[in-house]
Amino acid sequence: MGADAYLYAVGPVTDDELAAANKYMLGRDHGFGDNCEGEYLMRSEYPPEYDRIEFHNARRLYDREYTKGNWPIIYGAIRLMQTAFPQCLIHYGSDGLDDCPVVTDELMDEIWELYLGPDGKRPGY
Repeated sequence: MGADAYLYAVGPVTDDELAAANKYMLGRDHGFGDNCEGEYLMRSEYPPEYDRIEFHNARRLYDREYTKGNWPIIYGAIRLMQTAFPQCLIHYGSDGLDDCPVVTDELMDEIWELYLGPDGKRPGY
């Protein structure tokens, strides 16, 4: 079994902000979001003190250890989350982790360097 991408925001988000973010995503997400139950962005089932909004998807992870995901699509979803929730920290990593690393410019540069370099693999290979 493979590792899936886990993308979420941590911080205070009102119900109105969450609804607005879901509307924002509908017209902009092209291939990352996937939730048969409805909205892409949902409050986490973790205890409320986490203030976690998850971006539901069915994408494989792309990072330094696992390169099966479609990095350009994942990166686009990260940027959408940063724009939709400017007051939050955005986290990205494997769905096998309870707490993923915070998205930083350094982390994004590292993954882009891998993807564009000789060891980066095309999605699905």
